[in-house]
Amino acid sequence: MLAALFMAGFLFVTLGVVRLTLQSQEQLHVQHVADYVADAAGIIAARDLNFKAVTNRAMLANEVVIGQLMGLSSWFSMGSKTMENIALISAWVPYLGPVMQGVSKVVKGADQAIKKALPAAVKAQQLVLQLLQSAQFTFHAASWASSILTMQEIVEASHPEYELALLNHASLQSFKDVWMKMQTRRSGHAQHIEYIRMVAESRDGFSQKRTYRWLTLPFVKANKLGASEVGQQAGKVYWHAIDTTALQVGGFFTDKELPLGWGANYLQKKLPYKLKGLGYGGSYKVLPFSSYLAAKSALPIPGGHQVPSQYVLTDYTAPVYITVAVRKPANEETGAPKRWGVGRTELVYSRPAKWWPRADQAYEKPNLFNAFWRRQKAPVHPVELELLGLQI
Repeated sequence: MLAALFMAGFLFVTLGVVRLTLQSQEQLHVQHVADYVADAAGIIAARDLNFKAVTNRAMLANEVVIGQLMGLSSWFSMGSKTMENIALISAWVPYLGPVMQGVSKVVKGADQAIKKALPAAVKAQQLVLQLLQSAQFTFHAASWASSILTMQEIVEASHPEYELALLNHASLQSFKDVWMKMQTRRSGHAQHIEYIRMVAESRDGFSQKRTYRWLTLPFVKANKLGASEVGQQAGKVYWHAIDTTALQVGGFFTDKELPLGWGANYLQKKLPYKLKGLGYGGSYKVLPFSSYLAAKSALPIPGGHQVPSQYVLTDYTAPVYITVAVRKPANEETGAPKRWGVGRTELVYSRPAKWWPRADQAYEKPNLFNAFWRRQKAPVHPVELELLGLQI
């Protein structure tokens, strides 16, 4: 009798342990699924941010290409005008005159060909800018939608009774933070100025300053000056390109300027005839008359484009989390209680100093111009778990 009671008690305890083990495994499985789902959403969100960083860089690069193309055309126009003037001056010199006239015709032909192709080349870059903006907007919406679909697929594939619980404050706030509050598209005067500043700082040496001295003699010097400058007016980008060269003969008080060649073009806004300061490679300051001639004969490029509506980070500084809850509803027939788990991932910006060090060694704040976004698992505070448990 005692043995039978012992066996019955042993079986009862064993069944209880087995049931607790199964419940624990089931709870652990729900939690693992929640972690996987949050991790998947974090991967999609980080990929979205990195895509925007790459396309933002591409927009800056294509904008700079416009300045490069205009600078190349301006430089050839200056070269053509210089050779034309030299050919006129040397026309009376035997042998040299015909040679310079031939060279002048060749350079002029190249200049005309570049001028003819320039509007189409600029238009192509503007089209690329529009396509990049559209790609960002499309990828933004697709990432938000695909994150939800991916999470749903993972949950359904894990267990037929599992459900994705999105209607809670943490999950709803997560998606609002990542795709709405954390990032926005450029708009307004301040953002337009910031875009122009970044483009100006991204220019290569040829676009930024085409200035050097190519002749130095007693009382005579010859300078070549020019640059491609970018700005914005009423939300539209304008580009100026100017190149000048001249002889400067020393006088008693000031140098006498003898223009040799000049060339210029503009997009959206005309070049100024006069300008103070060292802008445009110092052309207006050092060679004011040559710069006036260049501005007056500048080639207008038809069309124009708005400052691109890039996605950029807002001033939102709080940690950015994606919180996801997965639940298994209670089963009244079997008496199984409700099971649920909460997963959380954090979006982190981190530039590896070992592989991509900054030249200035400064700390780099999170931004959407370098693709260094990643996700990492983040804990959920017990108090927040209690609150979530009431909502799931």
